[in-house]
Amino acid sequence: MQITVLGSGSAQPTHRRASAGYLVEWPGGALLLDAAAGTYMRALRAGLDPRCLRALVLSHLHPDHTADLPALFWARRQTPGLATPLEIVGPDGTAELLSRVQALYGSWLDVPREASPFPWELDGLLVQAFPARHSAEAVCLRLTCEMDAPAMSPDDVARVCDVLAEALGERG
Repeated sequence: MQITVLGSGSAQPTHRRASAGYLVEWPGGALLLDAAAGTYMRALRAGLDPRCLRALVLSHLHPDHTADLPALFWARRQTPGLATPLEIVGPDGTAELLSRVQALYGSWLDVPREASPFPWELDGLLVQAFPARHSAEAVCLRLTCEMDAPAMSPDDVARVCDVLAEALGERG
């Protein structure tokens, strides 16, 4: 598994750091983890083949993690040769967010109608969610593919959630 940091800054991007976005590539394809403004463009710049993008996984629903949804859905609609639909995975409220994006843009975008809950698995990649101390729906994520098991916590990595730390054997 390879993880490319596309943005790791706060809600206020700077000239040096963009807001949250990660490209995760594994033998089964690729996914985006969070979608701050410009994430899809930075993923393409990092070498993402749009035909390999299988899913978008959201850690929570703040704008600095979801602002690129319209751009991503627009770009996918305009990209020929995409055989598989994009699967959206996220915490409670994700399906409602997708409905609002569709209502706002109407026929301009092809927004997935459903969101998959955690835990989520696709072609050998497992994504597990653990409560985070950030917002009501925010989760820390653990991705497991074969022997790799990186973990990430939304926004404030210094405050890794207790449940995830226990799962990784760092506490308790």
